[in-house]
Amino acid sequence: MWRIAATVLMACLLSLAWHWLGQNKGPASANEKGMLQVIVPKGQKGQLTLNDGTRIWLNSNSVLRYPTDYGNGTRKILLDGEAYLEVTKDPASPFILETSSVTLKILGTRFNVKCYSKENTVETTLIEGSLEILPGNSGVRRMKKVTLKPNEKAIFLK
Repeated sequence: MWRIAATVLMACLLSLAWHWLGQNKGPASANEKGMLQVIVPKGQKGQLTLNDGTRIWLNSNSVLRYPTDYGNGTRKILLDGEAYLEVTKDPASPFILETSSVTLKILGTRFNVKCYSKENTVETTLIEGSLEILPGNSGVRRMKKVTLKPNEKAIFLK
């Protein structure tokens, strides 16, 4: 009986692994035309450096999307989750971080943002530099542009 159960369990695990590998081609995979996606599973953390030198540390259960041509005239990323960023300064090309509720415009700075789509708040803490928070496509209503100074934190209710 144990051999049969072990064989069935092994077959199920191999099938799940095969399916998962087919869906996720490593930590960064294309999820739609022209976009790369980084998924950090629950209980893990991730780090990446974009081609302009911007460094991003992703917290557990986060998803980051960015165009394959990132840095060629545009520096825009999409985030669902929590990340700490050290953005490389480039006055000619501002760094844009979009969440489901707000948009952050950064010229060169270090900051943390927490914006899980399933939570009711969006939190941003500025460590260094300057940061503008603009209303996004949905979520935060009647919001005006907010500019943070170093060591300030903004919390928005969706």
